[in-house]
Amino acid sequence: MSLNRPGLGAAATSRADRVRVVVRRGSRGGGVHVTLAGWANPASVPRLMRALRSLSAAHTSLVAGDTLRIYPGARVVKRGEEVLDLTRREFDLLLFFVEHPRRVFTRAQLLSFVWGHVYTSQRNIDVHIRRLRAKTGQPVVATVYRVGYRLHEDTVATVIRET
Repeated sequence: MSLNRPGLGAAATSRADRVRVVVRRGSRGGGVHVTLAGWANPASVPRLMRALRSLSAAHTSLVAGDTLRIYPGARVVKRGEEVLDLTRREFDLLLFFVEHPRRVFTRAQLLSFVWGHVYTSQRNIDVHIRRLRAKTGQPVVATVYRVGYRLHEDTVATVIRET
């Protein structure tokens, strides 16, 4: 997003008179990181901060409803207050990906780690991931083209282990 210098038309604004705002999500699904680059008019900073606070509030309310809570002891997954009806393999896949974020796994590795054997067709993984995406209503698993799968970077999930 770019903000032009106040009082000047777009044609009169040079590249140096702009503020570039880069907003990205935290690496662990936490806060929002904001980077300002370029020139900023001191009079526009409060307006920019109000806009960022409202964006942050909207982001927080969206994330709170989309957070997946995984209870391994009870084998239950909740999105908000809704309990998701996952099969045994879908649950195991989701838990495996959440416990190993930012790591890419091939189909053969998933069969070995989640299924415990490699005798099943590798396309079986594709079917389970497609169903997992449909049931959660979000792209929890990202496809890494010609490699395998990993936990999607926008997935916010918490594993709650009850003792």
